[in-house]
Amino acid sequence: MAINNAGAIVGSYNINLTGPHGFLYQNGVYTNIDYPGAGVTSPTAINNSGVVGGITADATGSHGFLYGGGKFEAIHDPASQTDTGMTGVNDKGVIVGIIGIRARTQTFKGVPTRQD
Repeated sequence: MAINNAGAIVGSYNINLTGPHGFLYQNGVYTNIDYPGAGVTSPTAINNSGVVGGITADATGSHGFLYGGGKFEAIHDPASQTDTGMTGVNDKGVIVGIIGIRARTQTFKGVPTRQD
């Protein structure tokens, strides 16, 4: 699904009729990326700092996520708490994605808040 300048790759796979599950391929090693408690994890983006963005789904709907340093962060657009997906993250932490509102898909851009 995505590759950064260092050649780290993210994507998803199915195995034994489960998934999709997410993965990160970096320096010849595959790392599984499955959002805790979700049946679906699809990484769709990776920036040059190694922060991964994607879409996950559980019984409550689809949700965006960021993954970095071994930790997940849920991303929800306030306009659609149960139908959000991440599609990109740049090196400054600006995110983009999609949301579903009343059977329509719309895009969004999120800008991180500085925490100095």
